[in-house]
Amino acid sequence: MLERFKKEQLYFDAITDSSQRPPKRKTWRETLCDFPLLIKLHGSINWRCDVNDFNRIIGSGQGVGEDPHIHIWKSDSHTQPNDDVAPLVIPPLPAKPLSSIGIFRWLWTKAFEYLRQAEEIIICGYSLPEIDQFARSLFSNFPSERLTKVTIVDPHPNIIEKWREIFGRDNLPSSIQWEWADDFSEYVIKRLERNQ
Repeated sequence: MLERFKKEQLYFDAITDSSQRPPKRKTWRETLCDFPLLIKLHGSINWRCDVNDFNRIIGSGQGVGEDPHIHIWKSDSHTQPNDDVAPLVIPPLPAKPLSSIGIFRWLWTKAFEYLRQAEEIIICGYSLPEIDQFARSLFSNFPSERLTKVTIVDPHPNIIEKWREIFGRDNLPSSIQWEWADDFSEYVIKRLERNQ
């Protein structure tokens, strides 16, 4: 997707290409995009941040409230455990301090808005673990009158039952069509063929 779209359109418009912290927010952005194409709720393997910011996030969350903004850049280079930078991927934690970090607060709010407006939801390889209460709350509470189809892409077919339970509630349509695919690559190819 990065070959077709700018990273700012794909992820969020404050992501940069450099670890160099940009000047004052919003004054330096070349691309403004209020509606990113992908919502990466737990970060991404190709996002980077300063290791001190990462430790503040996954630690007790202390210190995050002092500065809710962290600088994030896109990089495909590898990192090592002793580097000054870290991939910004939030691991499964019982209490994620996501609501106190500016970009994640925005991404989770945007995800709620997208879910409310969605006609189709495609969930790829996410098992909705019990420990991820933030995600469980998000998927268990959004209301929608427009949702018509949910597609689960996961090698384990029994995951559909977990998602059916989450989506089987009064504030969603009862006539949702369900689809399952066991392989992501095959699903994407079939989807592209269908849309041609």
